[in-house]
Amino acid sequence: MSDSRPQFTAVDARVRGKFRIMPSADDLPMISLGSEQRPGGYDDLVNSKLPEAVVSFLINMANQLDYIAALLEEKKLDEEFPHILDGCSISGSGIDFYTDHHLEIGAYLETLLTLNALPLKMAGAVGKVVKKEQTPQGDKYSLQFTRISEPNLDAIVHFVFQEQRKSIREHHWT
Repeated sequence: MSDSRPQFTAVDARVRGKFRIMPSADDLPMISLGSEQRPGGYDDLVNSKLPEAVVSFLINMANQLDYIAALLEEKKLDEEFPHILDGCSISGSGIDFYTDHHLEIGAYLETLLTLNALPLKMAGAVGKVVKKEQTPQGDKYSLQFTRISEPNLDAIVHFVFQEQRKSIREHHWT
């Protein structure tokens, strides 16, 4: 039997995040991230007759306010997602990560990944722990995404693409 899941390219990148252990594979996710993480009225601003510098300033200000609001929500997130993960490799199909929390193979996790700090770009997904490897840095786990919305998948794929571009540029100039 072949796996009909799409294949995605992985990139070595440090991705911080939080997770919670789900009671079952059928449990509903707690977090639902919107399809667009842009400030409200973004299109109106871009299409307005304001000077480009003013539009840019207002969009940056809105992004900073969103970031401040996210920081204020962090305490709530800490309660809902009590465990920290430190990702070392990510793709559209999953993430390899380290955590201080012991996990069992087959456990289902809901993750909230911070792809970019400023402007804040996050992605959420549900996944199954499929592998555990002992390394000098500690236990490394592999999580295969089992439920991920299209906007979250797009955000991760875009992040992977950006990291690949950054790596190519660094290697090209060294």
